[in-house]
Amino acid sequence: WGSPRVTLLLNAGQKDKALSLVKALATDHPHDHHLQWQYAQNAASAGDYEAAYAWLNRVLVPEAKWQPGEEESLRSLFVDLLQQQGRDRDQADYLAEWIKRKPESPNPYGQYLTALVRSNQAGQAETVALQWLREAQGSGEPAASQGRLSAAVNFALGQGYNLYVQRFDERWHAPLAEAALFIAACEERSEEHTSELQSHHDL
Repeated sequence: WGSPRVTLLLNAGQKDKALSLVKALATDHPHDHHLQWQYAQNAASAGDYEAAYAWLNRVLVPEAKWQPGEEESLRSLFVDLLQQQGRDRDQADYLAEWIKRKPESPNPYGQYLTALVRSNQAGQAETVALQWLREAQGSGEPAASQGRLSAAVNFALGQGYNLYVQRFDERWHAPLAEAALFIAACEERSEEHTSELQSHHDL
């Protein structure tokens, strides 16, 4: 009953009561990631960004044992709030710490490259993207590696995360060609493995 009441209070313009209620709900249900997200979002909407950041830092601890998608949702909110405030450098720093955890989704990697560009660190973004293109071809961490590779390829093609460039820089030709050959080889091996499994199954 609590969540619908929060919506009713917000619609009635009673933001303080809504914020107080959702905070109580989030406190009472610490394993409900949506309530944690909702409180932080509502706090920021009320102008109290510091309370939102403090709450997210409070719940984003290893002991919480969030599922990957839940953790990404909470961390993405943190990143979005920094962007709303125009804190590009802080956003880049936060994302740098996040990607050290090797998330599987390509989003934080793409966001990191964009944040570097927007915080006047375009050279660093290009260096990181090139490094990811090369590292992904020999990494033993398939999920995280694929996330970095996807982000790097999109960046090199001028189609970064919320960052589009209407031209393709020729210096990316060689590293992208190497990445393309690597991807093709991986797909070929995957198809061969699938065929082998099917053959064994048929036998």
